[in-house]
Amino acid sequence: MINSPLSRLVILVPFLFLVGLLPSGCSSLKWRGQSPDESTKSKSNSASQDYIRDITSLWGLNYAKVEGIALATQLDSSGSDPRPSQQRSYLVSEMRAHEVAKPNEVLASENTSLVLVRGFMPPGVKKGDRFDVEVRTLPRSDTKSLEGGFLMETRLRQMEALGGQVLQGHIVGSVKGSIIVDSIFEKGDEVNKTRGRVLGTAVAMYDRPLGLVVNSENHSVRITTALARAINKRFHVIENGGKVGAATPKNDRHIELAVPQRYKHHLGRYLEVVRCIKYREADHEISKRLIDLKERLMHPETCRRAALQLEAIGNQAKPLLLEGMESGESDVRFYSAMALAYMDTPEAARELGSAAKVQPAFRWHAMTALSSMDDIYAGEQLSELLNMRSAETRYGAFQAMRERSPSRSIFESEFRPDDFYLHIVPSESFPLMHFSRARRPEIVLFGPEQTVNDSFLIIQPGLTMKAGEDAEIKITQFTRRDGDKTVVCSSLISDLIREMVELDMDYGQILEIFQKAKTAGMLDTKLVIDATPDPRRQYRRAKETESDSGDSERFVAAPIPDFFRNNKGRQQKWRPDESGVYYEDENRKNVFSRMTGWWSGK
Repeated sequence: MINSPLSRLVILVPFLFLVGLLPSGCSSLKWRGQSPDESTKSKSNSASQDYIRDITSLWGLNYAKVEGIALATQLDSSGSDPRPSQQRSYLVSEMRAHEVAKPNEVLASENTSLVLVRGFMPPGVKKGDRFDVEVRTLPRSDTKSLEGGFLMETRLRQMEALGGQVLQGHIVGSVKGSIIVDSIFEKGDEVNKTRGRVLGTAVAMYDRPLGLVVNSENHSVRITTALARAINKRFHVIENGGKVGAATPKNDRHIELAVPQRYKHHLGRYLEVVRCIKYREADHEISKRLIDLKERLMHPETCRRAALQLEAIGNQAKPLLLEGMESGESDVRFYSAMALAYMDTPEAARELGSAAKVQPAFRWHAMTALSSMDDIYAGEQLSELLNMRSAETRYGAFQAMRERSPSRSIFESEFRPDDFYLHIVPSESFPLMHFSRARRPEIVLFGPEQTVNDSFLIIQPGLTMKAGEDAEIKITQFTRRDGDKTVVCSSLISDLIREMVELDMDYGQILEIFQKAKTAGMLDTKLVIDATPDPRRQYRRAKETESDSGDSERFVAAPIPDFFRNNKGRQQKWRPDESGVYYEDENRKNVFSRMTGWWSGK
């Protein structure tokens, strides 16, 4: 019968999936002061409405929430047999689809647990891109802890509850990997042992398009064609080895935008520059406008917007931006350098490197711009930043350098499959040890000769680690099955980590041991957790015009994809403790705590 629940589900699922992919004008836009689901309103500051921003809004900037029901394994007798529920039935059917023998017996084991998986696919994500997911138990689960757990391969879908039924979209991603429980980072809360993250192993199976929508009073095929032509005159992307325009008109209202590689990590800036393009302007008008923009560029109150408009013009504007680099005003120099960096102009590198060193409000933007440059001078500036005292500056520079050369490692690097990366980075500043909490699990040692001191002693169930003579560490592991196992290594932190890996310790266990050592004064190096530059810092001058003050705060929130993001969908506020370990401000809730899904029962 067409009115049966199953029939309605069969009809609605494809419909929901198509709706999720359509370039709708209702796609969420993130400008300061607006909710994620509001559309950006175009503003008309010009009677002629020649700027693309004057007659368009943006679409496709929402996060796509994806969910799944999964099985966590390798738990040390801390799991549970899930109670009868819709979620359990779903997981059993998924296990049978994967040809798992006797799924109910597997679920009954105390070494497994049913878990809920949730992630947010960012705007502009491409097929094959990776992102983080959250893992947690059901609200009334008997599972005690997910520590040491491994998330079995899980298919991710968009799901919604409607009329007492769960409507599922098509599979849009998949994930598997080691679970890092939140209790490792957030002490004193037992609930955090049943909640964690799988970092950087969720894979998108589809591209998520974004673009422009022409306002209703202006739309026509002629207009969308003219807008696309103007954008393609300025921007292109590489497809199948050849250059093609970045803009593709889809109909009389919608234009799809491809993101040039140079703007991959600053999507917000790309969209700002596109909207600063004039779509109808004669050559003599450009020359006249350049004169006006030069004057505005040299004034601190108007330099930011002028630099964006010059960047939108392109190569004709380079001489003016180079003049801006000679200004006596630091923000004029910085905004000029930013525009030049995205045109891969070598002269910009030195100014951006200086800005990252001395001005926290410019740091994120400067490093992101340096990562986009192919020039050798950009690499030299990032190398210098590895020697700064600031932890976020050093780790930010490391990430930027890695993004400039994603296909090869420029540092000594090791990788334990399905667990974490270890990087050893030369640095002339004090020893620093960094653990990540987002994007991918990695340990970065800034300074290769870092050691634990002579007082190093860790005693916990089944494990003893003790400093001995001749700068050696003796590690004894006790197991019922294999008996005692003892190894000796040097006091170098890098050697100690390698031996811990050989003893089958995971990322979370290693972090916990070094946290204990730091707290007890057994570690002379500084320990930092996920210290990254913050793009939301605001640079304030003593005097600003009212209009430009508002302009300087306008941004596309969470400009994903970027490499300074965290897995909570927002930038974090950090406070250092007395031992030098950075922790997130506990009073700020993350995006996962604010969002709800059908499977959570909330």
